[in-house]
Amino acid sequence: MLTLDEVLASEHVAARVMVCELDQPGVARPVRLLGAPVSLSHTPADTNRLPGPELGEHTEAVLRAAGYENAAIAELLGTGAVAGPHPGAGGSFLA
Repeated sequence: MLTLDEVLASEHVAARVMVCELDQPGVARPVRLLGAPVSLSHTPADTNRLPGPELGEHTEAVLRAAGYENAAIAELLGTGAVAGPHPGAGGSFLA
């Protein structure tokens, strides 16, 4: 088994153009990741992905979907039990 870094650096992967780059908010340079593992001539894969969510971007929505009321969410955020968007966090787990 190869690590992700080994796969991304692999000559085979580079020759098959299997690495794509994704602009992620808060990251100085694009994030490199594996694209489609299979190449199909009639239905090629689309590697133009949207960036991932910012840190804490969906915390409140997920808690609401789990049945938490606004007061409970505010308490969880206030005590630090969960984290919402943090100003200056850079918007990415890689920042």
